[in-house]
Order: sequence, then C-alpha cells, then structure tokens
Amino acid sequence: MRLLFIFFYFISFYVNSFAQNLDCNAIEKEYRYTLNKIEKGNFFLNEYRINANRFALDEPDYFQNFEKYYYTLDKREGKNNKPILKAIILRKEKNKVNYYYEYFFDNNSEFIFYSEQKQSETSLVAQDKIKFFFQKEIVLKWFKNESEMKDKSEDPQNKVDKILKDVKKMKKKFDADVEKLSKF
Repeated sequence: MRLLFIFFYFISFYVNSFAQNLDCNAIEKEYRYTLNKIEKGNFFLNEYRINANRFALDEPDYFQNFEKYYYTLDKREGKNNKPILKAIILRKEKNKVNYYYEYFFDNNSEFIFYSEQKQSETSLVAQDKIKFFFQKEIVLKWFKNESEMKDKSEDPQNKVDKILKDVKKMKKKFDADVEKLSKF
C-alpha cells in the first residue's frame, strides 16, 4: 500500500511538473509574440513620461520615469472593440541606473508574465534579472539571473504580493484612461 502511495505521488508530481512546463512554454511564446508586435508598432500605445527631457541630469536626486501601456482592440463579435491590455513596460532611471519592468497579459488581459532588471550606465550587461510566470495570480515558475529557483524557501512572497498589487493598480489606471477616451 505504501509503495502504491509513493508511486501515485511521483506520477502526480511528474504530471503537475509537465503541465507547468507546458504553461510556461505557452507564456514564453506569448511573451515573444507580443514583444515582436510591440517592436513592429502593431499595438495602440498610451505613454506617460516624467522628466522626459532629462532635466537636472547631474543633480543627486535626478530621476526619469516612463510608463508604456500596449493594447489592442477585441474585434470579436459582441466585444464592441473593447481594449485588450497586452503589456505594460516601465523604465525608471535614478542615480545613473536604469530599472526595467515588464508586465505581460494574455488575450483576455489576464496577467501572465513579469520581469525586471537593472543596468547601470557604465555596464553593458543587465544585473539582477528576475522573471515570474503566472497563471491566475499564482506563480508557476520564477527565475533569478536565468536560473530557475526551485527551492520554495526562496519564494519571494512579498515580491509576488507587490507585483500583483502593482498590476491591479496599473490595470485600474489603464481602464480609467480608456473610459475617459471612450467619452470623446
């Protein structure tokens, strides 16, 4: 009986792991497809810039922020061209260090992927790269500097909570902007 339990445990673990890999592969494919469409300019774009002219570059408190919201319109029957949020890309510069944050969404505007990295102006290589794959606000896998973090004790739950909170806040901002634009 014990052997049978162990057998079923390993089978369920293998099936779950296999399903997560399929989900992550699909998310990675959607991420690359969306990036390609962004590069080609195939999405609508709402953009916010703070200190876009790099004013006071030599000041100690210098900063610059960009927020880009990429979206398309749902052309399916009955959807009335409802906006579908596909990506939010943030770039922040402070003290000569650039921080990049990417939030990607599926065709139902559901959050599926997050990445962040920082890069100093003197370095050609980004440091501290982090990637998270999500499904229904649950982390499927996460990577730190291209290494998969399998030890659950390292799961940064505070980081995940902050990411999800930021996503909700930015989606709310996007929805409010779309609502304002629809009244024109």
